[in-house]
Amino acid sequence: MSKFDHQDTMFLEVKDKEKTMKHLWLSFAATVSSAGALFISSILAVVGDDNCDSKLCLFAGWGLVFSAIMAVNSVIACYTNVRASSKIATARSEKDVEEKESLIQGQSVPLSSPRDYSPSQAGLIRLVSCENCVSMCMTLILLFGTMIAIIFWTRIKDAHNTSHYVMFTASLMASGAAEFYALMAKLSFLQVTKKDRNKMLLLASNLLLFAMGITLISMNSSLVSDHNMWMFHGMNAVGILCCISSVFGVLITAVSHSALSTAFLSSTALPIPYLLIEMFTLGTSFTFTFGNLWLAVVVEVRAGQRYLLTGLELNAAVGFVVCIVTFLIHSAYDEILNPRLPSAYVAEEVDVEDLDEETAKKWGDKINAGFGTRYIGAWDGHAAVSLMRTYANMLTGGAESPIPHTKGIILRIGRPVEDVEFGGDDSVAYVFVTVVEKFDLTRYVPGILGSVLGVLFGANGFLPILSLRWGLVGFQYPFHSGIFLVKSDQPKYDMVMVQRAIVNWKDTSGINCHVLMSPCYATQLDSQAFEEAHFLNLQVGPSVVVDLRRYHGLKYKEFQRVALKKGNRRNHHGFFQKKGGTVHVSRDFRDFDEEYAEVSSRLVQLTAQQRISRGESAVLVPVLPPLMQAICEEHKSEYRRIFGIRVQGDPAGTAVLFEFPAAKLITSDMQGLRHEVARPTKAYFAMLSLTVEKALEE
Repeated sequence: MSKFDHQDTMFLEVKDKEKTMKHLWLSFAATVSSAGALFISSILAVVGDDNCDSKLCLFAGWGLVFSAIMAVNSVIACYTNVRASSKIATARSEKDVEEKESLIQGQSVPLSSPRDYSPSQAGLIRLVSCENCVSMCMTLILLFGTMIAIIFWTRIKDAHNTSHYVMFTASLMASGAAEFYALMAKLSFLQVTKKDRNKMLLLASNLLLFAMGITLISMNSSLVSDHNMWMFHGMNAVGILCCISSVFGVLITAVSHSALSTAFLSSTALPIPYLLIEMFTLGTSFTFTFGNLWLAVVVEVRAGQRYLLTGLELNAAVGFVVCIVTFLIHSAYDEILNPRLPSAYVAEEVDVEDLDEETAKKWGDKINAGFGTRYIGAWDGHAAVSLMRTYANMLTGGAESPIPHTKGIILRIGRPVEDVEFGGDDSVAYVFVTVVEKFDLTRYVPGILGSVLGVLFGANGFLPILSLRWGLVGFQYPFHSGIFLVKSDQPKYDMVMVQRAIVNWKDTSGINCHVLMSPCYATQLDSQAFEEAHFLNLQVGPSVVVDLRRYHGLKYKEFQRVALKKGNRRNHHGFFQKKGGTVHVSRDFRDFDEEYAEVSSRLVQLTAQQRISRGESAVLVPVLPPLMQAICEEHKSEYRRIFGIRVQGDPAGTAVLFEFPAAKLITSDMQGLRHEVARPTKAYFAMLSLTVEKALEE
């Protein structure tokens, strides 16, 4: 169990013991009484049918099985109730109380190991959890059986069995209600995490789905022999799908309780097959349920179709329940895969107009002091804030944004307002999020099929179901995490809580992104906190990182001699110059070209098109002229430079050098090349070597 999750399994406090025990023993008495009534009514139904060839007799046989299960569960309940009466089962240690309260209040607590319960307490927890699973399964199955019995009772007019039908149906309903009452009493006694409740719901719903699948198969096999209708064949297929889906669901529930749980739930591929199966089951059952319901309305106006009508109504009723149960399964599975985890912090959107020069300087100082500037990938806080302001000003969202359907959002992460214990500036982190409002998945499908899908289902298609709202917790240029801690005594704990606060902001704001992506190096704190914040660690495309700290003060040729093998010490810059190439590195972008924005944008788009033609992914945020212009005019000049090259006087390549002086970092982004000109002149290698040379010089 996660040490960050404050919804841990716990016993009720002693002061609630009397009330809780009252409900436990009342639910036990109700369960025993209803199990006895179900057993007696089932015996009477079987004895009353001489040949045992009626539907009631068949149901009564299952009633005997269910009453036996209830009896065994009642014996276990009696044992756990007696144990619950003792002090060891109801008292919690003072340490547990303090730790839970501190987490709820958002106080920073040490990262400790999971709670250590005594063997007797741990055993009771497991036993009560198993009992709860059985109670939930029995509740659903008994209520389902009640519904089926009522349908048969209203259709089959048999005076001899009417009293038995009434008794059996009433005992089924009472048993279901008693099991539900017992379940609620046990849950009030033993509070479990939402994740464990969803696992229990997943198991119980899949067992019920299996029962309904068997019911549909047996019922429609009989109906097909008398009425060879396509609707009955369809519901027979639905029953088979229900059985397959439920078997998968039970296996996944078992895996989620095993040591493989983390590996399975953290995988991007393993959970998908079951999702596809359950969604296909839901769609198929809905289609044929609607068909049976429509056919039942048509058949009802005809005479002599009573048994056919009963079959159609049963199919419609069972299919309707299948749809509900499948939807519950999907919801529980989704909650297990994507839980809403609590955070000690809250995220607040910051209006860029409020981020004036004085405030921006304070933010930059705090980032440099709190987050540090000496690890690989670290940023200068002042440059980061300047870039936040630049992007937030320009990326306004919607079709009217200079970069259409792209929005830049600045967040301040801090403690809740009502937490008055912490005075002054309670900021824990500053965050920048880039939201791509229309991320078109059809761009990744090559050829004519991709074009057709784009017209039909793409971002601007007739039905844009293949378009996502993509949230990048960071910057596209440079591609970097947008989370900056400003103060922390426990960095990993705070990073987890900040990431959770961002997710909670996403869920409660109007943005509601389908995907949140936070780019970082594997060695960064962000990556170490991902698992507890329920992010997935995924590999993205490679990037080139040149660590020059060892070569401080060397000239480029000395660097080549010391750092590179002899075969790699080529003079790319000299070769480029011989081919008619010239280089322009300047803080004034117009030194490269008067129309630098259009020229740079065109070159970057050429490179992007070449990447797409090779089957690689397109960039999230396209480099359009307004973006280049904003970086030139709004981003502070000491933090950026244009790097342009020409061949025979014509623009052949471009890049923007982003500089972070406090961290001694330079990044080269927004790269664009005319490949038919750049490849023969080895322009890319010349740009790379010149960037390294510029870094060594400065």
